[in-house]
Amino acid sequence: MSWLIPRNSLTPDQRNAVEADEFSHRIILGRPGSGKTVVLLHRAAELIRRHRLRPDSIRIFVFTNTLCDYITDVTDLLGISSHSISTIDKWCIEYLTSRMKESTPKIGGSPDFELIRKRVRTDVSSKFVKEYEVILIDEALDLCEDSLYIAKAIANHVTLFVDPSQQIYDNSASIDTIRSIFNIHDKELTMLDIFRTSPFVAELAIALMESSSERGTFQKAVRTQQIERQKPLFYRAIDLNDEQGFLAEKIQSRLKMGDSVGVLFPQKRQVFGWSEAMKERGLDVEDMRSIDLSSTKPKFMTIHSAKGLTFDSVFMPKMNQSSFRKFKLPQQRNMLFVGITRARKWVCLSSTSNEIESLQRLFRFASNAFTIQEAKDRPSATLFDKVQSGTNVADQEQVDEDEYSDDEMTDFLS
Repeated sequence: MSWLIPRNSLTPDQRNAVEADEFSHRIILGRPGSGKTVVLLHRAAELIRRHRLRPDSIRIFVFTNTLCDYITDVTDLLGISSHSISTIDKWCIEYLTSRMKESTPKIGGSPDFELIRKRVRTDVSSKFVKEYEVILIDEALDLCEDSLYIAKAIANHVTLFVDPSQQIYDNSASIDTIRSIFNIHDKELTMLDIFRTSPFVAELAIALMESSSERGTFQKAVRTQQIERQKPLFYRAIDLNDEQGFLAEKIQSRLKMGDSVGVLFPQKRQVFGWSEAMKERGLDVEDMRSIDLSSTKPKFMTIHSAKGLTFDSVFMPKMNQSSFRKFKLPQQRNMLFVGITRARKWVCLSSTSNEIESLQRLFRFASNAFTIQEAKDRPSATLFDKVQSGTNVADQEQVDEDEYSDDEMTDFLS
């Protein structure tokens, strides 16, 4: 797999993170594109080799099942068992049912993850024998305190990979909380260089950062050459049908260029409504019900479920206030940051009206970094799209907003 960089090609910062001692818990900080997932896997392989660990004595926790599938495609190359990789919530359910002999508590027909974590934390905290020698956690800032305490209780050593700028859950722990829980004060390592994000995309990410020192550090860290000639694009559509027609047209264009394509939404119900709309327009796409990361089909996902993944081109439709109404402003900004930095080459944002405040920030601070296109300036494809789609605009809006549940946790964590 091309994304798994050989160990002898790692940078000095990355090698230091791989080879760091495990006499105490570790935090490894890295920006999007700094190679956190690659380093995590090489570190797991290094600890297995160094201590001749049994496959069942090491565990890797990632946040979504999609990322589990992505990682397990390459674990054999490093001597890591695919069975050692899961979400921590899936592990908790297995522990609750197999070790504690309890049934899975439900809320609204779905697992009650909060209650499950609390019960498991209480049980593992009372044990004196560790379940694992080593645990490695990707995107540790996505986890709540209960999950972190569980990880600490069941392993002799925990390495946590973090990036504060990608924290998008309001109930997750802060980096200071992680430091406190694991008693980490002088064992942090930072990977400075950024190898995935192109300069065009990096300019957008930088504009979303709050502090000038953070922006400067990120800008200096970008090591990717500018090979994409087209600037990121923002399209302001007339209505939903126009926005969907524009998306279909641009996806086809990027596919013809040989790009991998990710289409990311704030809410899960939008994923399914829009993927169906694209299929009606003749596009063969995949959504979160059946994603094959080895295929070339465009992937329709939530921003949350795309964390850890990368695409050549990323589309982010529905960048209007109603799509983000359940998210606080810091979450909105970080979600936009996460979505943009999934792109290796190019980003396209779109909305119909009332753009979110974080997008307005891009208009103010990164106006030269992307192109703004109005519907009136688009070639007359809108009427054709309306005829071809066979979908009434109001009807499609209803599908987009109402037909599907928006329970993020149920499908991607268990």
